[in-house]
Amino acid sequence: MPSPVPNPLPVPCPVAREGGSAALERIRGVMADAGFLQSDVTEQLDLPSILALATKTRSELLARAAGDTARDVLIRLFTLAEPVDPDTVACALGASLRDDFHSFGFIRLANGGDRATVSITPVRGLWIASDIAKSGELRPSDFVMGIGTSTQTLDTLTVRRRCDRALDLGTGCGYHALLAAVHAETVIGTDINPRAIRMATLNAAINDVLNVQWRLGSFYEPVSRETFDLVVSNPPFVISPENAHVYRSAGMSGDGVTETVVRGAAQSLNPGGIAQFLCNWAHLKGTDWHDRLAGWVEGSGCDLLVLRSETLEADEYAAYWVQHTREESSEPLAERVNRWRASYAELGIEAASIGLVLLRKRMNASDSPWARFDDAPRSMLGGASAAVLRRIEVEDALQDLSDAELLNASLRISNAVRIEHTLRPTDGGWGMEHASARLVEGLAYATGTDEGGMHILMQSDGSTPLRAILMQLAPKLGCPFDEVAPTILSMVRSMVRRGYLDLPGSG
Repeated sequence: MPSPVPNPLPVPCPVAREGGSAALERIRGVMADAGFLQSDVTEQLDLPSILALATKTRSELLARAAGDTARDVLIRLFTLAEPVDPDTVACALGASLRDDFHSFGFIRLANGGDRATVSITPVRGLWIASDIAKSGELRPSDFVMGIGTSTQTLDTLTVRRRCDRALDLGTGCGYHALLAAVHAETVIGTDINPRAIRMATLNAAINDVLNVQWRLGSFYEPVSRETFDLVVSNPPFVISPENAHVYRSAGMSGDGVTETVVRGAAQSLNPGGIAQFLCNWAHLKGTDWHDRLAGWVEGSGCDLLVLRSETLEADEYAAYWVQHTREESSEPLAERVNRWRASYAELGIEAASIGLVLLRKRMNASDSPWARFDDAPRSMLGGASAAVLRRIEVEDALQDLSDAELLNASLRISNAVRIEHTLRPTDGGWGMEHASARLVEGLAYATGTDEGGMHILMQSDGSTPLRAILMQLAPKLGCPFDEVAPTILSMVRSMVRRGYLDLPGSG
């Protein structure tokens, strides 16, 4: 199977040209004035999010941007990769600005029409350039992806607190580095793909971000003797036998990329620093995956929090990713799926999970780190930075909290909890048929609960000790207190971890 060739189109490079800064200021101005912004574009295209173009047909999208206003033209050029008549572009944007777009490489004239050389996505107050993904065409080997679902998920989960230094490992188009530049004094973005470094440099220039440095190199090599308060990475994590595309594969067997970024994080973190990776990991035959991931950080002085979003059996995983990367190969899908499955069987991979892996470097090397594994919520509402920080603090507190101390604590139900229940008529009045509790912000866990869980939530008013609540509950469950307490305490710890209940002094 031949490997795709590099992208023949150069990345626009206005910062290296005379007058580039002034031209970029004019380009920023016209995009802002035209409303080429996230909220305006999604409203005009009737999309639930800026990444939801696939929910509508191309004809529907083009019909919604068929006018000759500056925003219509910018959407057709940079969102939909549609050729636009040069006179229409000049009329909508101004002849001199059209010249700027052309001279600095954002637009080229092809077959009588103006065509964008990059996609530009307005998102989170930024304009992010990336390579254009063309349906039905094989992607170049150095293709630079734009913002995808995993990109946004990592953004949502990233801890946003003021810090001195941040690292975006495998920066790609530079999105995570540019977001970190808002709350970090200095940010470094690294990537092994020279085209990605050029694209990230372009995006910093488009958005006038000055406190980010870009370095070419593999994994932690470009920052081998430096440390950071925050490390983020959405690495090329797909477990694949292929290595044709830099953005998705890094030439390592199995989940070697994930293991490399996780193992290397500890030496790159300052005390108290946090590393966050959205990645895949393998379930190997005869090996507990919890133990395997914990082994990657053993002796590092780091706490480990893993929030698993999904697990697929090896055959399902192969079918899923072959289908979702069909524009990376001309090989027939069935043959490619079989080749991937054979590779997994040879490596002893039975399944694969996707999720967040978080490390926190202990302030004191003598402290005993903890390792926790949980399922991620099915939804996240708004930024989950505060919820992630809270989870770390809660794990610290629970590690030092004995069962006796927990029983004497007066817990409080979180303000973010919403309880729903269905009652049914009984001989004695009404009985509970179903109950559920959910969170309406951050890590928005939702779960069904039984009568015992409902009782604990509704009686946790911040002034009643948990012991007293359990003493009331035990007779209702028909069990002695000493028998019910261990199970209930385990459930309460889970409720505290997930944010349903707050410990005294928190929340």
